[in-house]
Amino acid sequence: MTQTALSPQEIKEVTDICMEYFRKETGSEEKAKRLMADLATLIQQPAAKLVHLGNLVFLILVKEKGVIEFHTMGEEKTSDAYTKDMKALAKYLYKIGATKIYSYTDDPKFGILARRSRMGWTTSETTGQDGKTYTVYTLEKK
Repeated sequence: MTQTALSPQEIKEVTDICMEYFRKETGSEEKAKRLMADLATLIQQPAAKLVHLGNLVFLILVKEKGVIEFHTMGEEKTSDAYTKDMKALAKYLYKIGATKIYSYTDDPKFGILARRSRMGWTTSETTGQDGKTYTVYTLEKK
């Protein structure tokens, strides 16, 4: 994958995916618009970017050299499509210098998909700033 300017159609697709995801997560158009504005501000930082694969948009946050945190927005039609996107994301991130990628969630569906991908994800737990317990899924380049 090379970095290129997004076409107007792709910008619309990314915006639509993110807005639909935020609407579903919050149940509110107003909150979804607020989160979209926050996302737009965040991705202006050099350590943050969006990667669009299939029906998913991944928020990529470079935490330190070689270490990338990612978050997923959107839904794929099948678990196979989702795992294909996860594999493509890992390949892309390794290509640009990542040695360790991770994400965290309290949604058990991510764990099922991570296992199905057979990529070798490891898990641990962390407590978020909100006091909730999250599973951290980590993949290290071999």
